[in-house]
Amino acid sequence: MSPLFVVSFVLIGAVLGAAGGYLLRRYGAAARLASAESEARRILEEARKNADNVKREALVEAREEVHKLRADVEREMRDRRAEVQRLESRLVQKEEAVDRKLESLERKQEEVRAREKELERMREELTRLQQRQMEELRRISGLGREEAREMILNQVRE
Repeated sequence: MSPLFVVSFVLIGAVLGAAGGYLLRRYGAAARLASAESEARRILEEARKNADNVKREALVEAREEVHKLRADVEREMRDRRAEVQRLESRLVQKEEAVDRKLESLERKQEEVRAREKELERMREELTRLQQRQMEELRRISGLGREEAREMILNQVRE
């Protein structure tokens, strides 16, 4: 074999080896790049799923918290309404008791006024009767006013 042939064969082998190495390296880099891109897509998708899960969990927790707060507020409102109704009922009862007492006092006041009128009428009647008796006694006995008065008082005492 001729040296030219060997050198050209070695040269062709080196070029083919370099080209094969280049292609292998390029193919390996492309494969690693494709693998890295695939891994990046997988990580991104997993991150999106995790973010969606976290978002869903946060929404569920927020809804539960809102529901709990609403229930607490409704319970508090029911308790306050019940307390207001209880206080209103007590107030109505007290107002009714005051009204009854006022009516009772008004009736008693009317009774006292009626008794006072009756007493005044009786006093006037008694005074009129005393005057009539005094005049009658004076007329009959010819006694003076003081004498007639003493006589009537003695009769009343007996």
